[in-house]
Amino acid sequence: MCSSDLDSVSPTLLQFDLNMTTELLTLHFRETVNIDSLNTTGIVLQSDQTQGTGAAYRLTGGVVVAGSVDDITVVIELTRTDLNELKRLQIANAVLTTWMLLDTTTIEDQNRRPANVITSAKAVQHYGADTTAPQLWHYNMSLEAETITLSFSETVDADTLNVTELELTSSTANTGTVYRLTSLSRVMSEDGTVIIVKLGITDLNEIKRLHTLATRKEDTYLQFAAGTIKDMVTNDINAVQPTLVSTYGYDLTSPQLVSFCLNMNTDTA
Repeated sequence: MCSSDLDSVSPTLLQFDLNMTTELLTLHFRETVNIDSLNTTGIVLQSDQTQGTGAAYRLTGGVVVAGSVDDITVVIELTRTDLNELKRLQIANAVLTTWMLLDTTTIEDQNRRPANVITSAKAVQHYGADTTAPQLWHYNMSLEAETITLSFSETVDADTLNVTELELTSSTANTGTVYRLTSLSRVMSEDGTVIIVKLGITDLNEIKRLHTLATRKEDTYLQFAAGTIKDMVTNDINAVQPTLVSTYGYDLTSPQLVSFCLNMNTDTA
């Protein structure tokens, strides 16, 4: 009589690779796993080998790349949300900041046995750095809130924004009115995909004085040079040509008299 033993060994993660440009996370197991059982929330990436020493982040999503089949290798497309949060926390921005923990809920083998847990962080085997330049997706301007809100394709380093490179222009033509912000305007947000610039009083008053600039959506464009801001691994943004504002907020505040002078000798105020 022949007998066969059911697989009693749980799948073990041997190594993993991460490419921050292609945005792919690759898991290599000792045996074939069932890709339909993948649960990416069982994966934790951290910036240091020792738990609690550096930053840590548990994935919230991600899918197996299209066309994949059950195999010893699983390739995962990371979500934009997870990628941006990893960048903000400065996890996986280099080989030495890329470590992984794994829960048993992450994946199962062909006999539905859960993966072995990894509690001692595993170092990345093959790492690809982020070489993609950030892009300006859109921006909003509000004269009432006195802000310009910039939205980017990925997490950017707020400290690298050179506000004095931001230019407002009334049109896409070279003949339009142009105003370059001064250093009195400042960044008022932290690293992220959205950066808010608080307009200084000098800039606000000059923009309002220029009657053909930023009076409505149709005459509000923004442009800036390459390198005006960087992402979290110092990739420079490319130059942005005059771009129409997405949302424009009118100045709804009435002017107020701040002070006045009276000269009794000249009978003038």
